[in-house]
Amino acid sequence: MDKQLGSCSTYTPAKVGGYYGRPLKAGDKIEFNHQGHTERKISWSASPSFFTYLHKKEVRVLKSKQWNWFTEEAQSSFFSEEFTIQAESDRMGYRLDGPKLMMNEARELDTEGIATGTIQVPPNGQPIILMADSQPTGGYPKIANIITADLPVIAQLKPLEKIQFKEVTLEEAYRALTTIEDDFKIIKAGIRLKM
Repeated sequence: MDKQLGSCSTYTPAKVGGYYGRPLKAGDKIEFNHQGHTERKISWSASPSFFTYLHKKEVRVLKSKQWNWFTEEAQSSFFSEEFTIQAESDRMGYRLDGPKLMMNEARELDTEGIATGTIQVPPNGQPIILMADSQPTGGYPKIANIITADLPVIAQLKPLEKIQFKEVTLEEAYRALTTIEDDFKIIKAGIRLKM
């Protein structure tokens, strides 16, 4: 595999990188890169919070700017019901299947800036979580934003898996992020010691 910008990862929309710029298929063969391989084993332990996101299906969010545009039923369903990640999801956005999140009235929204983890709701009422390759602006109403600490939760999920949203305060979101940053500091320190 030839590296693109120093990486072997694949960006399928542009058909670059990885294995011919496409997802792997049955029968593809990838050579093992022996360069830089070492028998040295590094063992360390971090606080439990760092790894539990791999098995976590509850995602913490902050209510978004247009939260009050949605009906009380939609607001209640958003936190009480499960959503399923649709097969059509990709790095631009995870389309969710679940209760329809309807607005109090049809309203127009000027295009405004958005961030990774923003949860937009198009007219069909089925939310979309904006992911790493999403556009920088959008015009659909936003019901919530996934907190930064839980973006890895979403990134690890696969189509047809279920998730549920939980509201947290801005202070709780900040504490969750500092906990993960502290875990990374511990890991980095452990690696430096082993080197």
